[in-house]
Amino acid sequence: GDIPNRYQWYHEHQERRERPIMTNADIALVRDLKDHMYVDRNGNEGAVACDFKLEGGDPYGGYERRRSLQGGRVACPVASKTIEKMVEYKMDNEMFLYDFEKVLEKMLKTGYRER
Repeated sequence: GDIPNRYQWYHEHQERRERPIMTNADIALVRDLKDHMYVDRNGNEGAVACDFKLEGGDPYGGYERRRSLQGGRVACPVASKTIEKMVEYKMDNEMFLYDFEKVLEKMLKTGYRER
């Protein structure tokens, strides 16, 4: 079947959009998007009404309630259940690759179900 449109997160450098870097599934490992997602006017699911972090904000928390300078948007809250593990992976790529290999191998051998 057709692949539906998906929202992607972009790295912005000097107010210029660069290549897409992640999907909502990736971002949800470090940010809690559940109360900030909506369907856009074209019917595409997955639009997000919060920013990854605020300008100059601490990317690991402490700034969620402050307002962004961009249109009054808020910073997406930290995903409290997974952020610690994600910080570990950020600091230890070898550990991430080891863990990822085990999960990928299991998924390829046993398959997966869509919800």
